[in-house]
Amino acid sequence: MVLKHLQAHRPNDKYCYVRATPVPLPLPLLIPNQPDGSKQEHTRRLVRCVRYDFAKKRYWAPGDIRSDIEADAFGSFLANPDSFPLNKKGKASIRAHSEDGGSFDLPRFEKLSGPESVFYISLGCTPLAASNLVIPSLMVDVDLLDVISYIERGRCGMCGGTRTICPGCTGGPASKFRVFMGCGVDLVCPLCMGQELAEDHKDFLQVRYDDMDDADESDPEAEAMEERIRERANQLDYDW
Repeated sequence: MVLKHLQAHRPNDKYCYVRATPVPLPLPLLIPNQPDGSKQEHTRRLVRCVRYDFAKKRYWAPGDIRSDIEADAFGSFLANPDSFPLNKKGKASIRAHSEDGGSFDLPRFEKLSGPESVFYISLGCTPLAASNLVIPSLMVDVDLLDVISYIERGRCGMCGGTRTICPGCTGGPASKFRVFMGCGVDLVCPLCMGQELAEDHKDFLQVRYDDMDDADESDPEAEAMEERIRERANQLDYDW
């Protein structure tokens, strides 16, 4: 399983891929100030984290993914890297085949060496009534958007960090993400902001494309779309 070490949303924090293994023995902890004034025992478990990263990172990054097929393949790898076959050297590798006969090779996912590559964090387990006392230390179900935002520091080769593209001027790249349309509009980037959101935004823009200059600023659907885009940007710590 690939997990992300999550500290806090501050610019100087470092994020990384880790494989996490629970330490068997739980550590009991008494937390006071329950609603009835009593102390309640909770359980905190240690998790051993080992850092991993992709080989040849200087030649490849998730922000360089070139199509929705490659994005889906990378997402499948993040969900379960051990499900992909090993090559002759015993290293995990992935190849995603596209409809036009092209392919996508993912660099090997390797364990890093050195004392800083192994660390322990604490996970809390509490009843639902006291769930607000838990501070998460790991984020699971990491997807491509998380990787580009946190591990790659927002680097996106498709939009250059603007979080929008011109779906007509980009031509081929937009077509490979199924969002090609006319020029003159700002479409959310399908690579760093999400394929589904970009497709919905494209549908929204196409309906209004011919009347873009006469658009009603009080259009409820436009306000809803803008709010949805803003929420996604906030989730990923992007300026919008």
